[in-house]
Amino acid sequence: MLNEPKQLNVSRLLVATILLILIPLISVSGQDIFEYKGSEEVRLTGNWLFKYAESEEALHSLQFEPHQIPNISWVHYPNKDYTKDGIGIYKTTIINQTSDEIGILFPFVVLEYEIRANGELLYETKNFTKPNHKKGLPARIRGFFKLPKSDTINLEVTIKNDITREPGINLSPIVNSFERLQASEEKRQIFEYTGIGILFIIGVYHLVLYGFLKSRSALWLALTALAIALRATVVYDGFFLLYNLIPDLTFSFAKRIEYFAIYLTPLFSTLFFRDQFLIRKYDVILRYFAAISIVMAIAVIIFPVHIFESTIRVLHVLGVIGIFLTVDILRIAIINRVRTSQLILAGYIIPFFLAILEIMKTENWIYIDLGPNMLNTAMVIYIFVQAVAVGVQIALVYKENQFLNQNLEKSVEEKTIKLSEANSTKSHILSVVSHDLMNPLNNLKGALELLNSNILKIEDLKKMKESFTSQINHNIGLMEDVLSWSSIELKKEQSSESIKQSHIEPVVETVFKQLKQPALDKRIKLINEIHEETIALIDPDALVIILRNLVSNAIKFSHQRGVVEVNSEVNNGHIKIGVIDNGIGIPNNLRDKIFSPEHSVTRIGTDDEKGKGVGLLIVKDLVTQNDGKIWIEENPNTEGAAFYFQLNHSKNLSNQPE
Repeated sequence: MLNEPKQLNVSRLLVATILLILIPLISVSGQDIFEYKGSEEVRLTGNWLFKYAESEEALHSLQFEPHQIPNISWVHYPNKDYTKDGIGIYKTTIINQTSDEIGILFPFVVLEYEIRANGELLYETKNFTKPNHKKGLPARIRGFFKLPKSDTINLEVTIKNDITREPGINLSPIVNSFERLQASEEKRQIFEYTGIGILFIIGVYHLVLYGFLKSRSALWLALTALAIALRATVVYDGFFLLYNLIPDLTFSFAKRIEYFAIYLTPLFSTLFFRDQFLIRKYDVILRYFAAISIVMAIAVIIFPVHIFESTIRVLHVLGVIGIFLTVDILRIAIINRVRTSQLILAGYIIPFFLAILEIMKTENWIYIDLGPNMLNTAMVIYIFVQAVAVGVQIALVYKENQFLNQNLEKSVEEKTIKLSEANSTKSHILSVVSHDLMNPLNNLKGALELLNSNILKIEDLKKMKESFTSQINHNIGLMEDVLSWSSIELKKEQSSESIKQSHIEPVVETVFKQLKQPALDKRIKLINEIHEETIALIDPDALVIILRNLVSNAIKFSHQRGVVEVNSEVNNGHIKIGVIDNGIGIPNNLRDKIFSPEHSVTRIGTDDEKGKGVGLLIVKDLVTQNDGKIWIEENPNTEGAAFYFQLNHSKNLSNQPE
């Protein structure tokens, strides 16, 4: 009695062991059966039967095992040590519950295969029975075939491989009515060929634009479009257009074309955005990015297919880097308020996700079939957005032109008034100069005549020496200003490029050195508050004359131990430069007349210095010529005067916005 439980336990253990052995055998001997009911297409996704070996002889001794389709490739078969070089056989059963003539589509990538249905050969590649076919012709990768008219169809697919990276059925075959399948493939083929044609047209069009406009962004866009179009002609989504055009094209050479094109695509695309929006932030990164892309493209030309195909993740990393660089370039363009950059970023979102999905699909992270080739679709969408953006820019330019035309008459009238004022200023300057030059010359001439007539003694002439010296020095200064002003006028007439980026701070220092002695005579402190990087758009020679006259006037009308300060302020693309003193100031009744050629304003300085009468007129004329304006304010801190003039401001290159 005590032994019976032990015998019972052994029996149960034996039964359980048998069941554990039989259940896997039963599951292996069976397979998923796919039913076609005629209402819609059937994707043959599920368990097929599969066996693999490195030679045909070894296959005969192997049993079929369940294999998930799509499982990308037999290299990724779970818990199996399969290599890419070998032979795989797939089997499944299709039940046709209709009277329709059905067909099957195989969208997979291999070098050679054969397809049998109920033992009948449907298709085999040219290389299938040929040994040592390292550089053979490719298979019809998107082939679709009629299946036998039978209620039960036993399908068997044999694949040989020694060249592709991931052999096997890596996308789900599709079963449908042969007519619907054929019509669907024809529509898809038309769509793909149209996309390829559009990309080639875009590429050629932008190459022509580059030839005429020498725009590098047009060149990069052209190369991007052509590279993606070229790749599309040698992949299954593009129905292998290049193979149809060149029947003897080998598989390995086609792969070189494909990888060469896609290694350069991220580089061309990123350079296009960088040049289109004038972003210089990524110059260093792009140098490395370009170097890696070019090295990998050269490697595609040099190394065998199985080597450069194994570097696909390098390509994906480059692609992802290029995508995110592009997004950040567009972000910077939006911050800098570049026209249509927001529109382009919005249009880039769909291509951005399609490109990411294509990479994830190739990396076997997801299985998704969005229909047409995602990279081609992404590029066509992006080009469409670019076309819309260009249209918006043209519309904005047209609107601006209308506005300019409406204001053209007013602008001409204003220019005429300014020209009249300039002519009046020049006439007045010449009149004052001739008058100031004649007076001391006449005085000197009269003195010499009196001396010759012995009416004037030599001792009397010596007493007049200081007065003559002062008048001559005054006239020399006057002539220097007039000659410099005339030189600038002549230079402006001969060249339109006299206005340049000019640093303000060193010019102020130069002027302070020139006026050092008059400042020392009155113990006046000269203060330069201009930052050394401050730049304005102005003729450098004109800037010297303007500052010399304003600082000289400030010294002239300042008291002993006074202060003269030159400062600047940048605001809204302009620079305001101030020359401020704490001297006697300017009466209100003279402020409106001091820059007017109709009124001659000459004042005596605090140490009886004589004014030239034309200095401020020359200053105003030079400021106006350099697209600026000048005005007077009271010294905000104490008594005295503050002269301000405004110029267009050019930021230092190191401070330019990204």
